[in-house]
Amino acid sequence: MKVFYYLIENESISNKKNRILFMGIFRKSGKVIGNFLFVVCLSFFITFLSISEFIDYENMKSTAVEMIAPQITKNIDPTQLRLVHQQLLENCTKQEKVNVSLEDQMYEIKCSEIRNSKPEDLGGIIAGAVFDKNYYREYGCTFLDCMDILKKDPMLIMSSKTKGLINKMILYLAMGTALGATLILLCIETWSGKLKNIGISCIVIGIGYFLIIFTKDILLKKIPIIELNISDMINPLFDSLSSKLLIVLIIGILITIIGFAIGLKFKKKEK
Repeated sequence: MKVFYYLIENESISNKKNRILFMGIFRKSGKVIGNFLFVVCLSFFITFLSISEFIDYENMKSTAVEMIAPQITKNIDPTQLRLVHQQLLENCTKQEKVNVSLEDQMYEIKCSEIRNSKPEDLGGIIAGAVFDKNYYREYGCTFLDCMDILKKDPMLIMSSKTKGLINKMILYLAMGTALGATLILLCIETWSGKLKNIGISCIVIGIGYFLIIFTKDILLKKIPIIELNISDMINPLFDSLSSKLLIVLIIGILITIIGFAIGLKFKKKEK
């Protein structure tokens, strides 16, 4: 009977050790996977969120019109511009939309814009029509296919298609970030450890703020410049990204400080 109890006791001890070993492996693996998911997904989440804001219709249109309009009217003298404006007004007497030809492409303009404009506004109106046509162009591609098209047609980045694809990616990355944070919270036992881990991860991501600040000018010089000042157009993207990274850096520092404070508090209690 004693032998039987001895075997049962030894078996329970062995099972307990196996459970402890398994939990240890689970926690370590979960912590590594959680950290990886949190850092990678949050980094891309911030990047894609900045791009999504950058290529928002209203934001993109105002920037594009400001850049394209001078290119349209630079070779047209004021007299010609007034004649073109007058012709468009006449065309709009019996219709609500007119077509304008520019570099072998037809662009549709609302007559309400023509009626409420002056000749000098014509460049901006046509530039807006050019932007609208490109922004709402149907590409009919998946995310990976669109990446291939983007190499040949950079205008794809300024489109509602790209905006939709990026918004989907933002959703998936938010879920990945949440999953990573959940694994960290589950696999680290103390609140001090949980907070320090998440805080330090945020600091690692936030360091990108300094990288952007010091390398922005170099990166902008690498962008091919044709007739338009592309750097002025892309500069807001870098500003948006750097501001978000700075916020993450500050939050990371605060969370880390709280984590260390909680840890010190518990050590004092133990003493």
